[in-house]
Amino acid sequence: MTAFVKSKRGVVPNFRSGNPKTMKKKTLALALLEDDADVAAAMRYIIEACFTRCDLRIYGNGAEFLSSLKRCVPDLLMTGIFMPGIDGYEVMMKLRKKKHSFPVVVVSASVNTPERMARAFALGAAEVILKPFEPRDLFIRLCRVLQQRKIRYTCDPVALRPETTVQFGFLFLLMQILLFPVVMAAMLFDAAKNRSGRNGEDKKK
Repeated sequence: MTAFVKSKRGVVPNFRSGNPKTMKKKTLALALLEDDADVAAAMRYIIEACFTRCDLRIYGNGAEFLSSLKRCVPDLLMTGIFMPGIDGYEVMMKLRKKKHSFPVVVVSASVNTPERMARAFALGAAEVILKPFEPRDLFIRLCRVLQQRKIRYTCDPVALRPETTVQFGFLFLLMQILLFPVVMAAMLFDAAKNRSGRNGEDKKK
């Protein structure tokens, strides 16, 4: 069975992929590393609306998440990049050293340059999703990673119905408002870095 099928709504996850009997018994364990409580709440709404039998645990910083691995290991981790203390890059480096095999999906407004995106993939990211994102796009890309890694899960087809898409549209607008300061800060940081680099080159000349 293929992982994705064509429908009137385009290419969507195949909800019947895998063994239904096995899938009904499986609770998908997801971890979200996000330091912004409002964004974390919005992502919880999307994920719990799309996945059934899902146990989503949210962590506010990298140290808290790494410590939790002694008690429970997720099927998949979604993480931001720049946050206080241990950032997303360092979390991925520590996971690689400890040889954890669960996939990591980077969900961040800060991975907005080819260099940052390349670094995320080099550290083992299975997917990189830029904020703000379309909720439906997050759903489909998470499904793709789970299916590539042959991780059992169940989806709710209602998540792709028009009325739910409208609700997600309002949520997408809210996320854009919440993330505007983060996106602007990343742009200003990149501009300052580029300006600093040009000044350094001028001094050498």
